[in-house]
Amino acid sequence: MRAKKLSVTAKAVSYLSHREHSQTELVGKLTRAGYNTEEITQTMNWLDQNNLQSNDRFAHSVLRRRASNFGNRAIEHELQNHDLSWPIVDHTEVVYSEIEPEPTRIQRWLEHKYTEFLRTCLNDSNQLDKNKVFDLKIKAFRALSRRGFAQNNIHNTWKAFIDEFVP
Repeated sequence: MRAKKLSVTAKAVSYLSHREHSQTELVGKLTRAGYNTEEITQTMNWLDQNNLQSNDRFAHSVLRRRASNFGNRAIEHELQNHDLSWPIVDHTEVVYSEIEPEPTRIQRWLEHKYTEFLRTCLNDSNQLDKNKVFDLKIKAFRALSRRGFAQNNIHNTWKAFIDEFVP
């Protein structure tokens, strides 16, 4: 026996019960689920009036969820994919102040991923092998760039990371 199809409002609330969704994402899911545009529009208005869906909350959710592993460019790109521009709220500085600055996140990531590799770059006289360090630098820059960190932050943080490591 086939299950009865949920109302568009019930389906939307079900989606929102799992996590925050942008308006664009929620409309897309409801459209793919086969609901008509008029019903979706009415439901989106109802969700907005009852403060059940908020693009601001969604943006803050993305920022907090992604900030530990991704740079600001990647976060902004994800928000653009949801038809949101950053900043979408007046209190962006407050939101950004809730997360660590990019250089701090890069430093933590480098320490976690590359401290052991740097130890293998030490030669017998306890100096860093420049060729091995250069190869490691390329890998780190690529990985951090793919994660959306700014090049100048990567460069400056790498330099400080190496300077701190040199015995």
